[in-house]
Amino acid sequence: MRALIIGLLGKDINIAEISEKKDILFYENIVTDFDLNENIVLERYTDTMIYSFSDLINNALKGKKIDNHRIGILLDSSLAFMNLVPVDYSESPDTIRSNIIWDLTNYFPHNYKEFIINYYRIKKNNITNEINDTLLIALHKVKMEFIKSIFEFCSLNIHITDIDHMAAERCIKKVYASDFKDHNNLILGFKKKRIDLSIIDSSNIYYFDYVITDSSNFQDRFLKSLGDLYDRHLDLFFDKIFIYGETNPDTLHKLISSVFPEKNIIVSNPLSIFNYSDIEGVVDNIENEGYKYTSLLGIALKCL
Repeated sequence: MRALIIGLLGKDINIAEISEKKDILFYENIVTDFDLNENIVLERYTDTMIYSFSDLINNALKGKKIDNHRIGILLDSSLAFMNLVPVDYSESPDTIRSNIIWDLTNYFPHNYKEFIINYYRIKKNNITNEINDTLLIALHKVKMEFIKSIFEFCSLNIHITDIDHMAAERCIKKVYASDFKDHNNLILGFKKKRIDLSIIDSSNIYYFDYVITDSSNFQDRFLKSLGDLYDRHLDLFFDKIFIYGETNPDTLHKLISSVFPEKNIIVSNPLSIFNYSDIEGVVDNIENEGYKYTSLLGIALKCL
């Protein structure tokens, strides 16, 4: 079964069709008038926005037969509320979930019930053997209703929805599987307005943080976040650093190397396990910019 992946990332809509043999059959990038990270103000999106997005997607898919495709939706991590919270895993699953919801009320006391919640247990123990940091991911239902409405107008049935950083982790682990066997590695995602950081192995998350890059001093805050890995987490080790995202990685090597001069820095290239010959003449410089497609192809791997 083929996969159709649609990424809603800021002002960009990225669409890719991928065969079960990992052939990239189609790719298109559409720049819209709306920045989803800014314009989906809760309860204020309009039908005009829905029609605008659905028309762009429908036009891009005109003439394509996608009835039997698995549809994957990729969302920018900026659309989600993400936070680390301590959780006692000796409690029952219902109590654990209640405690996580209680933490959410600290940030959204009046509308915490309006969020769809998922969470990941952080492997590293911080307090006791039972109490672990937990990565809370919460998406507001209004935002998800807006996104669902777009695809209803496109007559597309969503099978999988994922956050870009989680999808990138999956992709990098698949492409560089041998590097994650019994090894922890640092994943850095450089987006237009945000940097996501995580330390993972083949099956666990050990650390997560992010830096907003909408100010002139974001490099200082990013370097501080990297430095915190040593200063606050002296027992947290990793071997290699993997980079993905929208920013040219050449400009980042010096910055990262200033903190981790001894580490091997690898620019993610998921195209090594995909055949992109069908779009090579259509997408400029794709053979040198595989890092840009890491998240999109990560959710494709989950769909195939």
